[in-house]
Amino acid sequence: MRSLYDDFSYSHAAVEHSAHRNVYFLPWRMFRPLSTFVQHFYIDTCADRWFLYLFDASLRQNCGYGGPTPYWDWSRDHADLVGSSVFEDSPEFGLGGTGDCSSSPEADCKVTTGAFAQLELAWPIPHPLRRNLTLITGWFDHEKPQNSTLGPDSVRNSTEHHTGDFYSFQHSMEQMHNHVHNFVGGDLAGDCLKKLLAEGCKDLAVAFTPNESLF
Repeated sequence: MRSLYDDFSYSHAAVEHSAHRNVYFLPWRMFRPLSTFVQHFYIDTCADRWFLYLFDASLRQNCGYGGPTPYWDWSRDHADLVGSSVFEDSPEFGLGGTGDCSSSPEADCKVTTGAFAQLELAWPIPHPLRRNLTLITGWFDHEKPQNSTLGPDSVRNSTEHHTGDFYSFQHSMEQMHNHVHNFVGGDLAGDCLKKLLAEGCKDLAVAFTPNESLF
């Protein structure tokens, strides 16, 4: 691996098949809390807290970071996700906007603005951080905008209306989670790298999503 950051991304790949689409999803996740409605539920799961602790501790011990551990409450920005301050172009406090997906045939949505512009990643092969902000991915028939499930009402419905039914709660929660991945696109959506043949991405899509700092 190129860096400690890449190590954390690779660790997600190592448990991808055992930590997704089953009862281990919520306890393992390192995704920042989904919103203010569920932040305490997420942060209080043991494995989640431990993984976040390791990431946070590494920032402080190895990088000299002394600030808070932030998260994106996308329920507040759901009406205009692209316009969220998270995607500001400022190299000091913004994570940058959508990547360059069309300047040439080789363009692969490389992030060119914000604090993570020119970030080079090691997993699954060396490549720059990629992002492709879009509400309609074109991946599904009769697709609704990716922000259709991300508002406060949707979050409240997931956390309050599935009491006693873990599986329906899990489906609702994972749907919101997946829509954030799909909207951001690029690495966070597990989009196959142009440098890799399609078969080279088989079973890797979810594995390298932590390359994106929003993870």
